Amino acid sequence: MAQIYGSESKYLITQQKTNTWFSKGHYFIALIIGGVIVALILTVIKSVPIQELSILRLAIILFLIFIACAAFLYFYSQRERRSKNYESGRAGELLVFNTLKQLPDDNHVLQDINLGSVGNIDFVLTRPNEVFSLEVKNHAGRVSFDGRKLLWNGRPFPKNILSQVRLQERILKDFLFHKMGHEFPIIPVLVFANPKCYVDINGPVLGIPVIHQRVLFNFLQNYAHSQKPLNVIAVVEFLKPYIGK
Repeated sequence: MAQIYGSESKYLITQQKTNTWFSKGHYFIALIIGGVIVALILTVIKSVPIQELSILRLAIILFLIFIACAAFLYFYSQRERRSKNYESGRAGELLVFNTLKQLPDDNHVLQDINLGSVGNIDFVLTRPNEVFSLEVKNHAGRVSFDGRKLLWNGRPFPKNILSQVRLQERILKDFLFHKMGHEFPIIPVLVFANPKCYVDINGPVLGIPVIHQRVLFNFLQNYAHSQKPLNVIAVVEFLKPYIGK
């Protein structure tokens, strides 16, 4: 079994809890909004002459109710969506974690590495001849490549995931070069973990392997090893302070 360092992404856990709290507290928020509406209505009633009150009051009440309901529903839906996204992200990372820990014991898995400028790297896998940086996504649907960009169900992803993966590779490479005094290749891997995802891609995309979690174990086991030896323990020790920061 692989050597494991770190635990679930603190960022995902915190964001999920925060957004869940907001989304589950919608009744409390609705009460506040209702109170504000009542206060506004009373203010208007006091400031409008009695003979003009009836029609204007009705129009204002309906308008305020509409605005308040629309704002509340939008706020609630956004928080609910974010909470589900973060929950999905955690589920995807757990699937990849369970795969990585099955690797032989000369593999060292560091989870949730934060080097500052690129957010967190989901997993860094290091072994005697290689270092991998793994970015995990948990999208459902079909992932493909049109020769220029990655597609999700036939459309470009909302964010440029490949650029994110490439940037993480470069930051990790620069970090280890600064710490160890020599450069060695980092192998970036983009892993889709959702069981309902189909990765319709053969071979690397712009130099980055894009694979599904179900083939991750075989991919790592069969990867062509570099001939350059690597001080695995040194890499692990340099990265440990940056776990879960």
